Amino acid sequence: MRKKEQPISIFKKFKQSNFKAFLFFLCMSFVVWILVQFAKPYKQTLDFDIRYTNIPKDKLVENNDNSLKVTIETTGFRLISYTFFKPYIDINLSNLEIASNEFIFDINENKEFIAKELKISEDVISLKKESINIPFSQKTVKTLPVNIAHNIKYAVGFSNVSDFKTNPDSIKVSGPKSVLDTLEVINTEEVKYDNVNNSITGEVTVNQAKYKDVTFYETKISYEIEVAKFTEGRVKVPIEIINVPNNVSVSIFPKEVYVVYQASLENFNLISSEDFRVVKDFKELKSESDYFIPKLYKTSQLSTESRVLDTKVEFIIKQ
Repeated sequence: MRKKEQPISIFKKFKQSNFKAFLFFLCMSFVVWILVQFAKPYKQTLDFDIRYTNIPKDKLVENNDNSLKVTIETTGFRLISYTFFKPYIDINLSNLEIASNEFIFDINENKEFIAKELKISEDVISLKKESINIPFSQKTVKTLPVNIAHNIKYAVGFSNVSDFKTNPDSIKVSGPKSVLDTLEVINTEEVKYDNVNNSITGEVTVNQAKYKDVTFYETKISYEIEVAKFTEGRVKVPIEIINVPNNVSVSIFPKEVYVVYQASLENFNLISSEDFRVVKDFKELKSESDYFIPKLYKTSQLSTESRVLDTKVEFIIKQ
């Protein structure tokens, strides 16, 4: 036979519900108390970090004073917010006065600015210091030519008409004298193209990671390289023997060699044998040998990759 359940007494029900109400009002009272306490005004001195912006490129700042003590009278809510979201004070160095290799930031004159940075009223802050002195050292300044680092592969029959044209062709840099004295040129990041059959224009950045402690006045370089279709030509050029003594004569065979060159279609017909010189210095002739390999001494400015066809030139020296 099923046992009959005992009914819960009215007193017990009242006791449970009364305890829950008591707990609820206790929590609410605590929350209200917290809100009242944090709504009250408090005065506290806090350290705010300073960040320097727009540092002149020819100066090196020594960050030995990168915080500012500010006494603030405000609500507890505002003060507790600084614990989790403390703002920075950004000081623009380009607008400051300079005295004895120091930037001078006048605190009294910039009180409104500091309050704005802290997102608070100017009336509720006070500052003990009158100024922040920011020491710096003067960098050496130097202008260096720009070199476009490149890896360009041309389509068959195409090549560059001239070297890279850059804008600017040189840039100003600053840094320690010991570092700048070792630099002769500034290299860019690598420009890479494959199967090129048209002229190229673009923009590339300076490879700053390669130059430690160097500040660049410009970091972007525009470049242009003219590309054209090329064809191969060949001309006969006489061989010149230079520095031959007056009482000596030199006979050579052959007296002419072929020079092979590449030129754009536009310039191909403008090139002649007179644009090249093949020269051999008498002082380089070796008596134990009866031949030499001719070398190209002068080439046409309108051609590229000029070379003398491999030829042994026999010679006889007559006294």
